Amino acid sequence: MAKFKTDEEYFADREYVRKGWLDKITLQPDMGGSPAMLKAYLSKAVADKPTAAMQFGTAFHGSLLEGRALRPIHASRRGTKAYEGEVAMILESEPNAHCLPLKDYDRAMFMREAVMNPTTEAGEFAKHLLVGLPGMNEYVFHGTMSVDGTCLPDETRNRLGLGDYGRAGAFYDIKGKAKIDRLCADQGKLIIVDLKTSADASPGAFARSSAKFRYVYQQAYYNRVARRWRLQRTEHERRETDHDFLSQDWSDTEYWMVVVQSDRSGIVAAYQCDPDDIEREEEQLRADLALYAQCKLENKWPPAESKPTTLSLPSWYWRNNG
Repeated sequence: MAKFKTDEEYFADREYVRKGWLDKITLQPDMGGSPAMLKAYLSKAVADKPTAAMQFGTAFHGSLLEGRALRPIHASRRGTKAYEGEVAMILESEPNAHCLPLKDYDRAMFMREAVMNPTTEAGEFAKHLLVGLPGMNEYVFHGTMSVDGTCLPDETRNRLGLGDYGRAGAFYDIKGKAKIDRLCADQGKLIIVDLKTSADASPGAFARSSAKFRYVYQQAYYNRVARRWRLQRTEHERRETDHDFLSQDWSDTEYWMVVVQSDRSGIVAAYQCDPDDIEREEEQLRADLALYAQCKLENKWPPAESKPTTLSLPSWYWRNNG
């Protein structure tokens, strides 16, 4: 399983589908995706610049999961010569370190302490998942998934002007990949752990974040890739692995989200997704994969349908200005 050894290699690859691609192609309402949007995304020569929140999340992940050093930057503003100069000096001696503005550094260290020294039952369980079980971090699955072409509704196929391939019940073979924060095993179960940071880790608020960022859909995708990986491992891969738990067979797969509130509250939560929600997202995932496969087969990447329509102001506008 030596493919995609670095983040650069993983994200630069254009052969294996990942969940982020499906966010671009999906026709799910309110997502704003389309085949044309994915095509434009894949055509970019340079990746989108990460936001400050994304940089913070990456640094926290790297510190907790990879043991990478966190270093504070005392210059007041990102992007200034003083700030970039401090970063350059640190990376010269510690090329794998993550650099953060001083306030973000202090916050990240407090959050790390909250994970490693829990004070609640949820926190104890989260620590058990992250460091208490045999496993490995930043593991990449890759394998071939078979998707039934009939999962793409005829109405969608007709609306986008795609061909008849899937109507015959033909199957598409799609190469897929997923970069897992932590992979571990317990009592015959393979456990996928996804580490999240969130401004509000309470159940209600994080449920809204899960809907916005498609975390349940992400679980459906991870489960599918992991299932295929389990079936496609060769005997050689089972024997040669450096990790004993990876040489085993498992009766089941579990998925947990460990959520660390991104402030100095010390809140750490552990969530599983509702099975009914997962089932519905699995159905959407099959449709998205079939759409991707047929667009690739025909080399046709149509935009989403758009019609002249009446635009209404959102309800909150009238609540605030009534």
